Amino acid sequence: MVGAAALLRPVERERERPEQAGGRLLDAIGFGCYLLLPMTLLIGLDVVAHGHLTPGGGFQGGVVLATGLHLVYLAERYRSLERLRPTAWYEFGEGAGTALFVAVGLAGLAAGRSFLANVLPFGTFRALLSAGTVPVLNIVVGCAVGTGAVVLLAHFLETEAALTRTPPTMLAAIALLVAGGAAAGVAVGLVPGFAAAAGRAGQIFADRAGCLGQVLYGAPPRPPPPVAARWTGSGVLYGVASTLLAGAVAAAALWLPSGVHERARRSRPIVDLLHRLHSGHLGDYVAWLLAGAAALAAALAGLLSAVPG
Repeated sequence: MVGAAALLRPVERERERPEQAGGRLLDAIGFGCYLLLPMTLLIGLDVVAHGHLTPGGGFQGGVVLATGLHLVYLAERYRSLERLRPTAWYEFGEGAGTALFVAVGLAGLAAGRSFLANVLPFGTFRALLSAGTVPVLNIVVGCAVGTGAVVLLAHFLETEAALTRTPPTMLAAIALLVAGGAAAGVAVGLVPGFAAAAGRAGQIFADRAGCLGQVLYGAPPRPPPPVAARWTGSGVLYGVASTLLAGAVAAAALWLPSGVHERARRSRPIVDLLHRLHSGHLGDYVAWLLAGAAALAAALAGLLSAVPG
């Protein structure tokens, strides 16, 4: 979140590039984008729906869904993309997904267990409707990540209204995370029973064998060993120092004078070279994408050939 906000902030001598007339997208690229659009969306839905059975999950599937939607933009149909992604609805979807994730976590606490503990039947092993609340979490995470990525990319693409300050929604998310962490830390020492409950939840979370037994085989949960949760000087010092350091890094990224960033960028010729490679031409990006995919395929082929049998 801090990285996205830092990228969106304007820097010194930043100017909007005027739209250049001329140039036309190759028919093969446009056809490929339209061909891959439904396939990418289906793959994204499959990654979300089968995240508890195969490699994937809500985060990965949400990124795939957001990427697939922007194939319309690569096909030089930005107006069509605008109709497909009304940002107000996607902002609502991001908030709803985050709220539902918290609601599923609180359901575990309401059932007398830890946050995000399973409260649904496990079902049949390797069946689609199995693994308890894991598929539900995949769906809500996919919704939050997919819609959030669309909103983030919309800020990058809408150059007509250049950002002059960090969006308040990004600052609010950072502030809520810091405030939530601070409140949880204070609650350990002030709220009766909170420290013991947090210690038990941590023990359950760290019990890998017990977690695998519950998720994969439906084994009953094992009672965690007693934990003596108390304040320590080193713990308080570590928590305060890490919080202040994280705040300092975020503040430097968001509010450091842009001239400092410019001088740092000029002092690194390699970064400047990589920056110049971003020409802004769609054909160049497609060429780099294909080159990267070919390199990745070659690397995977080399790894697979080295595996015996």
